[in-house]
Amino acid sequence: MIGDVWLITLIGSLGAVGAATAAGWAAKQARKAVLAQVLMGIMDIYDSSKMLSAREKLDQWKERYGPDFDKKFGEKYRTPELKPYDEARRMYFHYFERIKNLLDCGLVTKSHLRKVIQRTRVHIFLELVEPLEPEVRKARCEEEYDYSIGDAFRRIFGISARET
Repeated sequence: MIGDVWLITLIGSLGAVGAATAAGWAAKQARKAVLAQVLMGIMDIYDSSKMLSAREKLDQWKERYGPDFDKKFGEKYRTPELKPYDEARRMYFHYFERIKNLLDCGLVTKSHLRKVIQRTRVHIFLELVEPLEPEVRKARCEEEYDYSIGDAFRRIFGISARET
């Protein structure tokens, strides 16, 4: 009977190793599933009709006011005319802000983002939205815009640094 104790211990240990291996595999699969949901969410939001409408609004604003579109945005910040354009700006800005937060928290990687966000979409943010942010901050008497969101996406996508 004493001689059989080692066999029982061995079988128990093998069972524990098997259970731990299965739990590790299950955890890895769960992480993959959550990551897939996050990445699909990133793609779905951008592909929505609301985002398309926001893009069109921002294009209209830039076309209407030309090279000074950012300054005009700040000048008209609290006017009713600006409301739909500001909603478009906010939608784009917060989309990229949320993604940067996911990156900063380690929930997504630069590699993931390069696979699910098209480079042209980053250019739209950098060319249509980011120039508006300093003007909005001035109009709201807030601290200066720090450009960290745009700078992060410039690094991820190898886009040249902004001109200061």
